[in-house]
Amino acid sequence: MTNWFKEWNRIYWMEKNRMMPSDWSVRDMKDAYDRYFPRVWSRFETDDLTEEFELAWNDYQEELKYEADCYQINKDFGV
Repeated sequence: MTNWFKEWNRIYWMEKNRMMPSDWSVRDMKDAYDRYFPRVWSRFETDDLTEEFELAWNDYQEELKYEADCYQINKDFGV
């Protein structure tokens, strides 16, 4: 994953306490980041969420990998 993808999800997670939906376009992700960054930036308590985000990020990466694997299996079998 690229650094911008993780950073955009970090800001979104700090505002919404969840990762961005995997079916969003890059434009949707960037728009959400641009909207939420000023809100997150102005709060001080977000520094305490780094460890929680890293755990959530690892889970999210596993979920994306699983979705990609399922997509490939379906593609291989013509489903």
